[in-house]
Amino acid sequence: MNEGLLFAVAAAIAFGVSDTFATLVSRRLGTIPAAAGILGVSFVSLIVITLVMRPAFPAAWSWAPPVLLLGGLSGMAYLSLVNALRLGPVSVVAPLTASTGAVVVVLAVILLGDRPGALEWLAVAVTTVGAVLVALVRTPGERPRLNGAGPIFALGAVAGYAFSIIGLQAPIRDVGWLQTLLLWRTANMTVAVVVLLASRRRRAVTVPALPTGDIVVAPALSRWRLALPVVLVLAGLLESAGQLLRAFALEVAPAWLPGVVGPLGPVVVISAGVVMFGERLGRSQAAGIALVCIGLVLLAVA
Repeated sequence: MNEGLLFAVAAAIAFGVSDTFATLVSRRLGTIPAAAGILGVSFVSLIVITLVMRPAFPAAWSWAPPVLLLGGLSGMAYLSLVNALRLGPVSVVAPLTASTGAVVVVLAVILLGDRPGALEWLAVAVTTVGAVLVALVRTPGERPRLNGAGPIFALGAVAGYAFSIIGLQAPIRDVGWLQTLLLWRTANMTVAVVVLLASRRRRAVTVPALPTGDIVVAPALSRWRLALPVVLVLAGLLESAGQLLRAFALEVAPAWLPGVVGPLGPVVVISAGVVMFGERLGRSQAAGIALVCIGLVLLAVA
C-alpha cells in the first residue's frame, strides 16, 4: 500500500502542475486547440516509450474495446477539464475536481465490490459538501448560484475520470500498464482531433468577466511571459507522467486510492490561481476548500 500511495501522490502532483500549464495555454489558444495539443504531446511521448520498451501485446484483443470506450470518455472529460480551467476561476474549478475521490470510492463499491470503512464514508460526505460550497458564489440580495460555467464543466470531467480510474485497473494488471495507456490515449487523441476538426469557428480567446460575488479575480496573464510552445509541451509531458504514475499505483493498490489522493493535484492548481491569476477566495469558498482538505485527511488515515 505504501508503494501505491507514493505513486498516487506523485501522480496527483504531476496532474496539478500539468493542469496549471493547461490553464495558461487554454486562455491563450482556446479550449479545443489547447486540449488537442496537450494530448498530442502526451500521445507522442507514449509512442516513444513504447518504441524504446517494446512491450508485448496479447494475441487476444478482447480487452481493447472497453479501454477504447474509456479512452473516448476520458477524452471528453479532458476537454471539459481544460474548458473549466479556461473559464475559471481556477480556485473554484480545482477544488471541484477534488470530488473525484468521492466518486471513485462510490464506483469502487458498486462496480468492484470494495468495502470502505465508516471513516472513509464520512470523508466522502465531507468532501462532497465542500465541493458544493466551493462551487457557489453569493451575491448580496440573490440566491447562491454556480460561479459561471466553469464548475459545470469541472463536474463533467470528474465523472469521466472517475470511471477511467475504476475501469483501467483490470486491463493494467492483466495486459500491462504501457499497452493499456497507449490504447487509452489513442482514443483520447482521436476524440480531441475529431472535435478540433469539427470546430471551424475561430474566435479570439479572452479571460471571461466573472460575476460579482465572493471571488475577486485580476488575471494579468500578460505578466507571465512564458513561451507558449514550451508550456504546452510541459503540460503534455506532465500529463503523461501523471498517467504513468497512476497506472503504477493501480498495479499495486486498490482502485480507489489514486482517486482519494487526487485532491493533492487541485491544491497545486488553487495555489497557482492565487499566485498567478490574482484570485481571492470568499468565506464560502474557503470553507468548501477546508472541507475538501479535511475529507482528504480522513481518507488518508482511514
